Amino acid sequence: GGGDSALPRQVREPHRVGPKVCYTVNMAYKNPEDFRRYHKAWRKAHPEALYRYTRNYYLRNKAKVHADHNAWTHRIYLESLRIYGGGQAKCRRCGFRDWRALVLDHVHGNGRQDRLRRRTKGGSHLAMQLRREGWPKGYQTLCANCNAIKARKEVVPLAIRHGQ
Repeated sequence: GGGDSALPRQVREPHRVGPKVCYTVNMAYKNPEDFRRYHKAWRKAHPEALYRYTRNYYLRNKAKVHADHNAWTHRIYLESLRIYGGGQAKCRRCGFRDWRALVLDHVHGNGRQDRLRRRTKGGSHLAMQLRREGWPKGYQTLCANCNAIKARKEVVPLAIRHGQ
């Protein structure tokens, strides 16, 4: 049968090839690296077909695509909280463990400049960039309460600055 033009050859029932499932005819991949190499080359050679296939998949499965993306970013954010929390998702100051109130904190208080430099809003966006960079130093996990206390300690009140 015909099949979607975005696929490299005629499509038939999926068949399992080692750890991968291949949807193409006459392409037995005993080596997963051969599977990746072939499909990488095909994607590079057929960008329009890949775009059509990806776009059609998205339009047919919007809810699933959004749910998968949200789950993926959530996993990365939790991973960042664990890494910067010393191996567990907990506040470095008080030990609070509820992930819903944990945040990534810039140790040196340069959060605004870092967000501007990175062009990120923070949160999971920052976590994804930190992951790409190999989890650099200079961050820690704090609960929202300790983060607010730390922020207030670093800001000198206006009345004290003006000698009142």
